[in-house]
Amino acid sequence: MRREDSQLNFGVSQQRTVLYRMLMVRRAFPRLALVTATLAACEPAPAYQPATADGTPPAAAADVRRCPAVARPGQDWAARAVTCAEAFVARNGYTDLAPADATQLADESIEVGTTTVEVLASRRGTLARRAAAVCRGTPGAAAGYTVAFAAAGDRARRYGTAVTMDSAFGQLRVQHQGVQLGAVLAHPPRDCRVLAGSA
Repeated sequence: MRREDSQLNFGVSQQRTVLYRMLMVRRAFPRLALVTATLAACEPAPAYQPATADGTPPAAAADVRRCPAVARPGQDWAARAVTCAEAFVARNGYTDLAPADATQLADESIEVGTTTVEVLASRRGTLARRAAAVCRGTPGAAAGYTVAFAAAGDRARRYGTAVTMDSAFGQLRVQHQGVQLGAVLAHPPRDCRVLAGSA
């Protein structure tokens, strides 16, 4: 074989190698993109945080779940729990009153809407301002407190929603499983107190 033919064959072989590598890179990139997208999809979604109209970041989660009411001297556990829960539902826009500070909203497990305006519109006027009952303990735990509110406009107080908190009157949360309030009020469980008519 002549030297020129050998060099020509070597050049063709080298070109084939380069072309082969380029083809493999092109094939690998879509796979790499697919793997990256799959991994991103497996990451847990961030918790819902109400967005404010002016872009102000939402308050820290620990702050929005604290008792918003100042403790009064001489309050027993029931009075303190009720005061905390009533202030919490008002601050979070569940009553007929507009919340004073939209940056202080606590996100819940079930929300309707993706903006602060939408979330507040879905919450507005769903609960009475005043609690209907208060109990020691929370669903599934002996510690903490549960405060029940009648649905707004339900004068007979048949149905409601509960607000739970820990034993230090913190970590307040609206529980979206409905409460058969009429049964609780008619036959209060042990460690529960029925409160005066809610409005």
